[in-house]
This record gives sequence, C-alpha cells and structure tokens, in this order.
Amino acid sequence: MSKRLLNGICLLLFGGSILLVVAAFFIWNDPTEYIVEDSGGITQLTIDQCNLMKRNKKTMVRGWAYIQEQPHASYSVYAELSNNRYRKFETFSESRADVVNALELDPAYKLVGFKAGYRNLSTSYTGKIVVHATNATGEVFSASYQCL
Repeated sequence: MSKRLLNGICLLLFGGSILLVVAAFFIWNDPTEYIVEDSGGITQLTIDQCNLMKRNKKTMVRGWAYIQEQPHASYSVYAELSNNRYRKFETFSESRADVVNALELDPAYKLVGFKAGYRNLSTSYTGKIVVHATNATGEVFSASYQCL
C-alpha cells in the first residue's frame, strides 16, 4: 500500500470517529424539548440531590419514588426550561435498600431509586422537575418537585 492510501484511510477513520463521538453526545443528551404533564399517581417522591442551576456543566437529579402496588417501574426525569417546555434527562434505575427497609416494602421494590443527568444545557431551568414512572403495562404515574 502506498503512503497516500494509508493517509487517506487514517483520515477517513479519524473523521468517522469524530462523527461517532458527536452522535453519541447528542443521543446521550437529547436536545429535544417536550411538553410534559404531571398526571399524579406517585404515592411518595423524595429528591436527595437536585443540581439544576449550574449552567454548562452536568446537572444531576437523584432520588426515589414509591408507587403503591407497582413494584416494577421505569423512570424518566424531565426538567422545566424557561420557555415552559421540558428537557428529558438520561435516567437510570437505582437500587435503594434504605428505602425498602424504612418503608418495610416487599423486596420487589428494590429499584425504587433513580439517577438522572444532562450535560451542557444552553437554556436555564426554572427549578421544576417532573418524574414519570411507567409500569410494565405502560401506565404512567408522575409527580413534580421544585428544586431549590
């Protein structure tokens, strides 16, 4: 192979890797703005950490939500923007043995916790978040919280 061909292949691979990094960033940090409603249904919501006011840095929300008779739920966290729309955070379920023990819940409720984050937000937050919990049949429960 000639040097020119090898250089071309290297440049092509380098350009492709940059495109993959940019695509991964926007998949992880979805720039879409949503209209979100708080329909209620979450029995108890506790927010342990809510760092929304730091601009251009990673924002983080951590807490737990209990829904009576619904031990298995998938969580989504949305933060309200100054234009009354919401930004969806990347959200993960988290095991919370402390909550299960304190509320004397069935061990099936072990994943009542969640951790959510977003990077480089260009619009400021109002401080309001809405947590959606979706059960196995697709029913959505929600609650809102005002971060200080």
